[in-house]
Amino acid sequence: MLYALTVVWFEFRRYLAAILVVAAGTALMGLQFGVMIGLISLVSTPIDKSTAEIWVTSHDTPSCDLAAPISRDWVNRVWDAPGVVATDEVIMHYTTWHSPESGNALTVMLGFNVSDSSMGPVKMLTPEQRVLLTELGSVVIDYRERQRLGVHKVGDVGEIAGKRVRVVGFTKGMTSVTGPYILCSLETARKCLYYTAINSGSVTFILARCRSPELVPEALRSLQGEPEIAVYSSQEFSDKSRWYWLIMTKAGLAVGFVALLGLFVGGVIATQTLYSATLALSRELALLRALGAPLARIMRFVMYQASIIGVAGVLLGLVLMEGMVWLADRMGAHPYMNWWLRLASAAVILVMVFAAGLVALLSLRRTEPIQLLR
Repeated sequence: MLYALTVVWFEFRRYLAAILVVAAGTALMGLQFGVMIGLISLVSTPIDKSTAEIWVTSHDTPSCDLAAPISRDWVNRVWDAPGVVATDEVIMHYTTWHSPESGNALTVMLGFNVSDSSMGPVKMLTPEQRVLLTELGSVVIDYRERQRLGVHKVGDVGEIAGKRVRVVGFTKGMTSVTGPYILCSLETARKCLYYTAINSGSVTFILARCRSPELVPEALRSLQGEPEIAVYSSQEFSDKSRWYWLIMTKAGLAVGFVALLGLFVGGVIATQTLYSATLALSRELALLRALGAPLARIMRFVMYQASIIGVAGVLLGLVLMEGMVWLADRMGAHPYMNWWLRLASAAVILVMVFAAGLVALLSLRRTEPIQLLR
């Protein structure tokens, strides 16, 4: 190990390219999958930002953004479920935003109860904004979506389905894959979406909370026999929505393909670079074999060398990954990053590095020392 470390230290220029390539592969892999997970997770933002434990929606709903209206009469049935102590309503529907500056833009209108008892994404709003949303025709949008909607400041107006609305505030963390979320009260949502059959007698989702989390499975079982509705726990509905967008939509397939391409390209380049760096020592290793050095010791030297280069490259790559994630977030790509994704990227690259070392060993073993010394 000490000999391998000494060689890498004094021949640093020879191995610098390999270390940089391993670092780039680690950062690229983590960033690609982080962007993929981050974009897909935006689909379930209304679920993840809410406090409900149970979501009731229309039958055969593949994703939360594709739910059809259901009757509010189902609230009584939800109340009858074992353990349910509170219910709430949410309206969510695609619509068109129009402003003189930006023209038409596809948006997702999200109407919910803005009181203290709300189970919707009310935590994304300040107390002042919740009060302002009680005025009919007032809405809140995400701060990053201002330019897309042609909004510059609080008080600017726009139109949704021909109905005039006024922006009373901005929030952060409510962005979507398809279009900006328009946060509003249930009354404002019904006013603007009346043409979609959403009225005083219908909603998109019925939310519920149980006396304790242990009672949620029992409540779900009691509601799942109804043929006209679908019932999910919040985590189940979130996962279902994400998987639908990842597997069944062209946007999800494209993002997934790019992430896998990043994995392949980063891994192959890192493997090939390290393989070439190892073979560059072929003459030195041949000399050691000709002088009688045991083959097992030479093999350990090659693997130690691969380990040093791999670990150094991965550590540098993790630092580079943080900078790239920060830049991607500033550009609005919404990358997702946590400790297991960092470790997974590092582990995959290290496996490829060790594989490159093994392939180089096989090439060295098949060659006689007298041939390498020519």
